[in-house]
Amino acid sequence: MIVEDAVYLDPNRKLAQSHRLAVNLIQKKFIPEMDIAVLDIGVGSGAVAKGLREIFPKLMIDGVDKSDVYLDTSKAYYNNVYYVPIEALEIERQYDVILLLDVLEHLEDPWQALLSLKRKYLKKSGFVVISIPNIAHWTIRLKLLRGYFKYARWGILDKTHLRFFTLGTYRELLQSSELHLVDMDYSYSMGISEYKEFPFSLIPQEFRNKILRKLVNWKPSIFAIQFISISHPDVTASEAISEAEN
Repeated sequence: MIVEDAVYLDPNRKLAQSHRLAVNLIQKKFIPEMDIAVLDIGVGSGAVAKGLREIFPKLMIDGVDKSDVYLDTSKAYYNNVYYVPIEALEIERQYDVILLLDVLEHLEDPWQALLSLKRKYLKKSGFVVISIPNIAHWTIRLKLLRGYFKYARWGILDKTHLRFFTLGTYRELLQSSELHLVDMDYSYSMGISEYKEFPFSLIPQEFRNKILRKLVNWKPSIFAIQFISISHPDVTASEAISEAEN
């Protein structure tokens, strides 16, 4: 994400498909009348928090971001915002949901960061919701076959991405963080140039989306642009590790 782009500073902007899918996964687990506490890692403009408040009137949501560039636009939607690197976060409470939307790929050690957040701040009955790009998308595979790998201003090859995941290595990330996958969805439309070119350009937008949805459901490891998951603590794994440490 390039923060100087004005669109990212607008809390009223249309949510990306992956973020809408993440909100949908939360809605499957909680009813609007519930009191839920959410920790949003990477607040951005506050657009996701704004969307959640519209669904959950009793929502308590704290945000974390290493940059205060979003302060003016995001502060209205959070109970508290902590402008510190994830690794330096120290707060005294636990949450029903931890959001990590387009965050882990920007970290030097996403494995340790996810494990630490889960152990410190997630209730045993809570959920972790993550969106993360798929480096094995067919467009990236095709570029590599042609000997082409070039960072971009946004998307799968965003120049701020430090780590890359396939569907398999993403599942391994969840497992190593003592998380059990509950549900997963996949984004397929992110305005990538290949979907605006031949032969996709010949297909009307409505039918193009239907085709892409069928393709991503058939083979998400190739056609998903991002993986969006909801997981809960793997109690068995946590207990086994705790016993080993003792």
